[in-house]
Amino acid sequence: KDVIKNCLAMHGVRSLSKNDIDYHPLHDYGSRKGREHHDFSYHNGDVWLWLAGPAIEGLIGIGEYKKAYNLNRKLVERLLTRGALGTLCEILDGDNDSDSLGHSCGTISQAWSLAEFVRVFYQCWLGIKPDAINRTLILMPQLPDELRRITVTSFQNEGKINITYKKSKEGRLAIKILPI
Repeated sequence: KDVIKNCLAMHGVRSLSKNDIDYHPLHDYGSRKGREHHDFSYHNGDVWLWLAGPAIEGLIGIGEYKKAYNLNRKLVERLLTRGALGTLCEILDGDNDSDSLGHSCGTISQAWSLAEFVRVFYQCWLGIKPDAINRTLILMPQLPDELRRITVTSFQNEGKINITYKKSKEGRLAIKILPI
């Protein structure tokens, strides 16, 4: 809860609280005159997109579904409209109130940022938790209200299955699993 209170931004998680005296919100690569060296912000205020994964998982864990979904939506919007299409960048400026998706910094495509986005979608929202030792697939979804129907393909052992989630207007969830 402390991380959420002190480090959560509308577009991700800051590496240091805005209240810390060492907080540096802008990663500028020398493009902004009069600012300190860009690496001052690297671990002292930049938003690391991979940290959104544990933050979303934590928010879901404490029942803050709306906050979790809003952060996830920012990642989806960034994934589809910013930088290299279909991937997520490394870091963003810690402060950027004029742009709800944040100002991109660092590498334009970072594997761990995208990996956390995918992990959270499958494990937290869809609740897909494979148990390889027992050859079991556990489903414990936490679908947000905005996702009424979704079908995913999951690879299990040597085969594939389609998992369809359908949520009624009353909030009941039906799950259909079909081998492919």
